[in-house]
Amino acid sequence: MVRSSIMENKKKIYIKWFYFFIAIVLFTHSLFGCISAYRRIPIPVLLLHSVGKPLLKSDIWGISINKFSSILENLRAKGFRTLTLKEVDQAVNHGVRPENPPYCLITFDDGCRSHLSTVVPLLKKYSYTGVFFVPLPYLESRAFDDGKKKNAFLKKTEINGLLAAGTIQSHSRTFQTLPIKQNEKIQDFKKRMKQDIGDYKSTLENITKEPVYALAYPSGEYDKNVVNATEKSGYRLAFTTEYAVVSQSSKPLLLPRFMITKHNDVADVMTFVYDDSQNKLLIAMIEIIAAILCFIVFKRR
Repeated sequence: MVRSSIMENKKKIYIKWFYFFIAIVLFTHSLFGCISAYRRIPIPVLLLHSVGKPLLKSDIWGISINKFSSILENLRAKGFRTLTLKEVDQAVNHGVRPENPPYCLITFDDGCRSHLSTVVPLLKKYSYTGVFFVPLPYLESRAFDDGKKKNAFLKKTEINGLLAAGTIQSHSRTFQTLPIKQNEKIQDFKKRMKQDIGDYKSTLENITKEPVYALAYPSGEYDKNVVNATEKSGYRLAFTTEYAVVSQSSKPLLLPRFMITKHNDVADVMTFVYDDSQNKLLIAMIEIIAAILCFIVFKRR
């Protein structure tokens, strides 16, 4: 009988401290959740290429005008605004959280003619802006697999038209992948980096009369040497094609983007840009309430 009573008391003690342990775990997790949600700088960055007629039959990167219009329409319906590149710079390099969420950054690679003829008017229609990454000398000499040059890309005399709906930044001079090539000597690599991203930065600035401080790695490829060369060339931001949202932990020269292709629908885009910070705060509040209840049970037992 005495032994049974002792066992019962031990059981009550174990249960009591179990509630205490659960309360501590919930409270700690909710505290970190609140801090994470508050300090998080969720910046979804969208990546598009051509808009309209595909450049090639095998082109999967381009999207239709209707799909692009639907994306902009849905963003506006959800109250999104587009960030400027300066705001992104302030966020990732100085920790300054952008104001007036929700927001996103829309980027366009390759300097396609449709960016001027189609994208700029649509962005202006919705009072949005974009960042245009242009590989200028490459565009003026590009030929397709049918051997015929097509008027699908902008010329040097035309790119400033993009400034009507955003800013022009670097996509490298030659649009060749930047990482060091097999059997390439280090001095040749450094010379190539100076020409492709360093000198080209100055070239774009002379054309646009605006600062160029962001680079989109061609094909999204980079390595440690490329990142170092990018930093030494004076770039403060650089974008990859890795799928993620820019956050507090993102490195300024390795910023991710969501590439929109013909295989993505509008729902995919909206899922990507959706900020779950509010949900995280709600979950944290529920955990705090649960922790308080556990503390009450602990005190009463």
